[in-house]
Amino acid sequence: MGIPATATAATTKARKVLVKAITGPIRAIGAVGGNKITFKVLECTVDGKGSNGNDLTADEAKQIKWVVKEATSKQSGNSYKLVVGRELATGTGKTLEYTIPTGMIGNAVVAMAYVNTPSTEIAQWVKISDKMNFLPSSSTHLALTTTFPVNRETEKLDPGFKVQWEAFAKALEDAKAKVDIVSTLRSLGRAYMMHYCALVANGQIKPWEVPDGIKSLGEDTGPVGIEWSHTQADGRVDVAKSKQAANAMKMLFGIAYPASLTSNHVNGKAIDVSIEWSGTLKIAEKGTMKDGKAVAGKEHEIKTTPRHGGKKADPAGNKELRDVAATYGVKKMLTEELAPPI
Repeated sequence: MGIPATATAATTKARKVLVKAITGPIRAIGAVGGNKITFKVLECTVDGKGSNGNDLTADEAKQIKWVVKEATSKQSGNSYKLVVGRELATGTGKTLEYTIPTGMIGNAVVAMAYVNTPSTEIAQWVKISDKMNFLPSSSTHLALTTTFPVNRETEKLDPGFKVQWEAFAKALEDAKAKVDIVSTLRSLGRAYMMHYCALVANGQIKPWEVPDGIKSLGEDTGPVGIEWSHTQADGRVDVAKSKQAANAMKMLFGIAYPASLTSNHVNGKAIDVSIEWSGTLKIAEKGTMKDGKAVAGKEHEIKTTPRHGGKKADPAGNKELRDVAATYGVKKMLTEELAPPI
């Protein structure tokens, strides 16, 4: 009687996959939330041999990982390593179908494919639109702060006003008041946004009437690239949706009326600042010169309320502080001045 031979199962060695190139649309002009774009592996190697990916098994395809990020930096040659922003989507396989989210505010995304670690990433830059399409979304704030950032640097103020402000700021510091700078010089691009979003939201102009750029005070924004007209499925302008988007932007700016395009904020002669204190504020007014000698300014003891320089609910702030500020050439905007700009 023979002894049966023991059957030995064949062991298949796992093949090593490496992504070499991926592809996607170079740009998807006019794409908005809900539109889909597809990325796919264009070239890879399997155990060192070139492949287009069609010969990958299902398990091998799953080794390929994808991540899509919002791009806020420029393409530099063939390098995409400068990409920063939110992670928008992930996936696995030879392809990735990416749906542009509602409220997408970046003008480009970058898809990266890799096996095992992102350090071997292969990136594909995709321009979503030639114009940013602002939709009501919390992410809209990101665009406003990156594309049209708030400037808090006093170095960019008008030189004459800078001297006046810094002297007053020193008096506040000596008096132990809490001072927080909210904004200084407003870029013309940001003024443009604050001006036209309010005009569209308030129904004062039609969205298609907004110029793509402006010139003011010797500056030129050039084409800003904002699509103010939101459309319906049939391509017609949806005025209500356009106003809703503009109003969302207006709320993020915290404004009620269109910002002036020629204001002191634009020419560096204004500063938005929060000033608060507790108890009695002992602060000196600006000193003078007498017989060629500096004479210290009169000290004021401010015991009245409110104990701040102006807040949203009470924009005028403390009157005595306004009087002291005026001696330094710093004038406070009063409640009655908060009217629509002409």
